[in-house]
Amino acid sequence: MFLLELAAAFHHAVRNEGDAVHEILGRLAELTRGGDHAYYLDAVHYLADLVPPADSTVRWTEGPDAVRDRWQSLVATRRQAA
Repeated sequence: MFLLELAAAFHHAVRNEGDAVHEILGRLAELTRGGDHAYYLDAVHYLADLVPPADSTVRWTEGPDAVRDRWQSLVATRRQAA
């Protein structure tokens, strides 16, 4: 389920469909409420160029800026190819 939501969020981020991304964020927030797989929630925020929740417990090995840059690069590359 998590990967499908991530893929859908990527698709909507590429198409700049913010409302659809926000719907996915709502579903992911419910799915990750217990803390498991919370990185998906942060990743979707990054690919949509949004700020993750302040109470996020995710700690990225290379730091959040590097992760945000990678996700944004993927979205930008896909937009150029479309």
